[in-house]
Parts: sequence; structure tokens; C-alpha cells
Amino acid sequence: MQGSGFPAYPVLGKIVHMDHVWDDDWCHAQGAVGSDPLKRRRGKARLAMAVEDEIRQASEQFYAALNSVINGDPEPMMEVWSHGSEVTAMHPLGGREIGWEEVRASWEQVAQAFSDGQVSLDGLVVVPLSDDVGYTLGSENGQAKVGDETLVIDWRVTNIYRREEGEWKMVHHHTDVSPAVVEVLER
Repeated sequence: MQGSGFPAYPVLGKIVHMDHVWDDDWCHAQGAVGSDPLKRRRGKARLAMAVEDEIRQASEQFYAALNSVINGDPEPMMEVWSHGSEVTAMHPLGGREIGWEEVRASWEQVAQAFSDGQVSLDGLVVVPLSDDVGYTLGSENGQAKVGDETLVIDWRVTNIYRREEGEWKMVHHHTDVSPAVVEVLER
């Protein structure tokens, strides 16, 4: 069979093709052995819930690290990020960082500039895209000091996570730009 990858086994090639087109549903016709679609959907739902819970835990770890950063300690943030060249960040400070070296340096800059901070994530929405990638949406709320000035933290955020070697790592962080933060840092 052409294009199936199994030229010596035409029937197997057709089955593999059907699996790619229809996922598992091709082999679960009514009355077939093991053809309980409800059980399969429940199993997939449980898997999706497990992935969602894992992403939620990764988000909690990120916000614990963020609270360390805005109190002067960038080290926990280094643990929750992927260290690849494809990671990106767009902070409330403005700008855009691409690649681990730029992202790492940006968190070190935040740790030097901010102090006495506390931030939480409200309205968390978790969206698993696959077993290994998902994103979260929400609003970051809190306060922190930049120099002697206390700033209110209130911006929207999107975070993207990817599973790497069994652990969820941040690959993208994007918040609204905060004119107040930019203004204080430019002084």
C-alpha cells in the first residue's frame, strides 16, 4: 500500500491509515470487542484532568518562584523555566526576551529592581493542548516596591508550559505592559 509505511502488509497499512484519520474510533464499531466508547471517553477525560492538574501545579510553582523574584531572589525562577533557545518572555517592564539567556537575564533584572512584593494569580484558566503542552490565562494581582515606590500589580497574563523529561517547564510568559513600572524604572 502506497504511503502507509507498510507495503508488505496492505491490511495493516489500511488500519494504520484509518487510525491516523479517525484516531481510535475506527476500530470501535458497535458490537466489536472492546468497543465501549463511553469507557474510552472517560479514560481520555481522566487523562485530560490529570494533565490539567499537572499544569495547575506547574503554575503554582511558577508563582511561588515569581514571589521569590520580586523579593530579590531569582534562583527559584531558574528551576521552573525550560533553558532552551526557543523560550520567550514579555514582562510588564516592556520589551521581548527570546532564548534562555535573555529570559534568565530579565528575571535577574526583576529581582534587582523589585522588593517587598507579593503576587497571586486570579481567575486561572488551564488549557491542556496535548499530553505535553498547555497554557494558562489569568490576572496577576498584588504589589511590590521598586526603589521607594510601591506599585500595584494588576495585569493579564498568559503562560505556556511544556513537559520536559517528565517535568513541566515554562516556555513563555506574557503580561500586559505596565506604564507605571516602565515609568518608575526609567527614573
